[in-house]
Amino acid sequence: MMPVSTLPRDAIYPLGPDDFIRRVLVPEAATLLIEEDMGITRPEALLVIKESREYGKLCFMLKKGIARIARRRWRQSQPFLHPDHNERSRRRLPRKTV
Repeated sequence: MMPVSTLPRDAIYPLGPDDFIRRVLVPEAATLLIEEDMGITRPEALLVIKESREYGKLCFMLKKGIARIARRRWRQSQPFLHPDHNERSRRRLPRKTV
């Protein structure tokens, strides 16, 4: 992989190297790979990307929602983290001495 430091800043201005890679190079590489892999034109490849972007957003939101539910359940299973648990149960355990 090309080191980020080798990108000429004046050629990618106003983007920084990381933004240029993420916003320009990665989408362009994806478009070219889809064109080649599926044997389709550039406008068709861009349509595939657009459709898969919507699918990806839905999947990510679903995964994020599941993760949020799992975290909530885990927190509720931990009495010392659950906000409804009373103060007396929050006492610390004594440290082990060796």
